[in-house]
Amino acid sequence: MKEDRRNPVEIGTGSFGTVYKQVNGATGRYRAVKSIDKRRLPPNFDYSRELLVMATLLLKITGDHPR
Repeated sequence: MKEDRRNPVEIGTGSFGTVYKQVNGATGRYRAVKSIDKRRLPPNFDYSRELLVMATLLLKITGDHPR
C-alpha cells in the first residue's frame, strides 16, 4: 500500500538527518518523519537507541501507542 504524503516541511536537522512535518493525505493528520542519511553514520551503527528515544518521545507526547 502506497502512502499519500503531502507537503513535507523541514522542521529540524541534526548530525545524521532531517526531520519533516508532513500531512498524511489519507487521514489529514500531521506527523513527524525523520530521514537518516546512512552515509553519515558510523560503521555498524546501532539503531535500537534511536528507535527507543523516538518511541519514548511518542509516548510522552500522546500517552498512547500509535494504531
